This record gives sequence, structure tokens and C-alpha cells, in this order.
Amino acid sequence: MSDLVLYTNPQSRGRIAHWMLEEIGQPYETIWLEFAVTARALDWQVPEGKSGFVGFGSYGETLDAFEQALRPGPYLCGEQFTAADVYAGSQLGWGMMFGTIEKRPVFEDYVERLGARPAVRQANRLNEDHTKKGKA
Repeated sequence: MSDLVLYTNPQSRGRIAHWMLEEIGQPYETIWLEFAVTARALDWQVPEGKSGFVGFGSYGETLDAFEQALRPGPYLCGEQFTAADVYAGSQLGWGMMFGTIEKRPVFEDYVERLGARPAVRQANRLNEDHTKKGKA
């Protein structure tokens, strides 16, 4: 771990700081922030017509776009399951479980479909077995 930590989002002006850190060549840690859910949690309001300044619009617009991407299904890339589904499905599942992402039928169906995949079941089983051995 480095003494330098950059909290950023790839759609922010943080790219400038990222560039600077790369230029100086010192080790640093990057903590990636997801703005739409964070903005909602902090009750940030994006003024009408200013969504381009923050890179995501509003929480609702972000979820609407995500829902639209999932509608054709069964996966983000249609019939092809990809690493994007692992990431997106994990974020949706976690967010809905803890109430930071509103439950929508399309999201719930998607997460359920992903949860039925043999690989995720095996990965969960391996982690649970490790935890039961007291090696958390």
C-alpha cells in the first residue's frame, strides 16, 4: 500500500490527477468511486441540463440506461455471457440487497439468472467453505 491514495471516477476530472501521478512515477493506490449511487446516497442533485458536467446524469437516468441495456437479455451482450455480467450482476445484487439500488423486475430477473450459473455457485461455495474453516 502506498502513502498516496487517489479517490476518483473514470468519468471525472480525476483523470488529470491520475495523469500527474503517472508522470511523477511514485507508487499510489487508486480507489474507484461510482458516482451515481454515491450521489444518491449523499442526496446530491444534478441540476437540470447539467448532467454532462458529472458524467452520469441522475441516479434514475443511470438505472434507466442500465435497465434498457438489460432488456434484450439474457445478458448485457445478448446471448453471450461476459465478464461485464460478472461485474454488473455483482454490483446490482449487492446494491439491491443493501437498498442502494432500487429493485426493478429486470434487475431482479438478471441477478437471479446470474445466481443460477454453476460457476458463481461454485465460487460462493469455495468462499463459504473457507470462511467456515475460520480463515476469513
